[in-house]
Amino acid sequence: MSQNRKLLKIVSLIQFPLGVALIVLGVLVFVGVLSDGSSHASLTASTNGASVQLSLGSGVVTLAAGLLCTMASVLGIRGANRPRSLGSHGLIAILGAISGACTTGICILAHVQDTLAESAFIMNINLMGLGTLLFILSIAAAILDKRVKGEITL
Repeated sequence: MSQNRKLLKIVSLIQFPLGVALIVLGVLVFVGVLSDGSSHASLTASTNGASVQLSLGSGVVTLAAGLLCTMASVLGIRGANRPRSLGSHGLIAILGAISGACTTGICILAHVQDTLAESAFIMNINLMGLGTLLFILSIAAAILDKRVKGEITL
């Protein structure tokens, strides 16, 4: 196993729990249930339409980011063992990077607009950090995907 395949496997193994965490947090934000049982209306300081839409958008994008991250990790682990089975891993990793950047952007936007209640502030900071980590790992996975595919002898 080459160094690139080992690195791809390590990055993919790190991506899997991150993807699961993003799926769980995305569902919690989308449904509006935090650890204290608060609803969507209490996620925001005011219940205006923009705040609720921002919260719903954050949940949807985080859920999509988690699904893409989990898919990329499974394909990356499989592709590290058999490079010919990488398939669309690179594309999914790039889409995961875009969704991670969108998650971080939405969290920064919510923070700048200061529409968050106290209970949602910690969730927002966590999503911002996880979105950034997803962006970095997805870019690394896409680069390693290209390198591993380049090692395949035709």
